[in-house]
Amino acid sequence: PIIIAVVVVVTNTYSGITTISAGTLKISGTTVKTGASAPYSITSSPVGRTTVTVTEGALDLNGNDLYNPLTLSGTITNAVNLTNSSSTAATSYGIVTLTSGANTTNEFSAATNKTLTIAGAVNQSSASSPSLLVIGDGTNTGTVYLTGSGGTLSGGTTITSGSTLNINTGILSSSTITVNGTCIGTGCPTSVIYITIVASQSMTYGTAYGFSFYFSKKGRDLGHHR
Repeated sequence: PIIIAVVVVVTNTYSGITTISAGTLKISGTTVKTGASAPYSITSSPVGRTTVTVTEGALDLNGNDLYNPLTLSGTITNAVNLTNSSSTAATSYGIVTLTSGANTTNEFSAATNKTLTIAGAVNQSSASSPSLLVIGDGTNTGTVYLTGSGGTLSGGTTITSGSTLNINTGILSSSTITVNGTCIGTGCPTSVIYITIVASQSMTYGTAYGFSFYFSKKGRDLGHHR
């Protein structure tokens, strides 16, 4: 298939829903809004004044902040992605809703060595049949920060190998987190253990290795040991 990336660089005031059904939509520009927290009253933004829905493809914040409500509506065969490809950090401040359904997949990601912050609440449209939330993929292995609160995220969460999730306590408290990548913060599973082996000195017949390990428990940091 031909994947097309479209960059929106204008300020829009239309009040209809923006739907991404294929390819990648990159945004560029500022949002004029009122309100101290979501839901915001938006006067203008690159994607209009109301909800953005992604049914296939990706919404790339491209180093810009998003205040619109966002719905990620992945299916069994098509994961949808909120991402940031820019070296400038990007934040989604609006409420994010993951459309539910058995075996459906929705993704948060950032390009390698880039960051994306989800500052708004993340909700499932149905708690009885939640979708899977994936952090990163084989191409996008940056760091995703989940800093919002008050969501109802109850489906499983998988951190892709090479990607990093930085999470506060309680955000995924009812979600099973599968850590194939790296989980940082007090919201990580209680069983996460990181082990690092580093060369400590050179020897005549080889290299001696220092062994260091780091234990992380939810709500408690057990420290670094050597």
